[in-house]
Amino acid sequence: MFFRIYLTYLVFIPVPLT
Repeated sequence: MFFRIYLTYLVFIPVPLT
């Protein structure tokens, strides 16, 4: 479940670490 939330986060923010 957490992984899916993280995927959604990547969708909204394609560069979370950069």
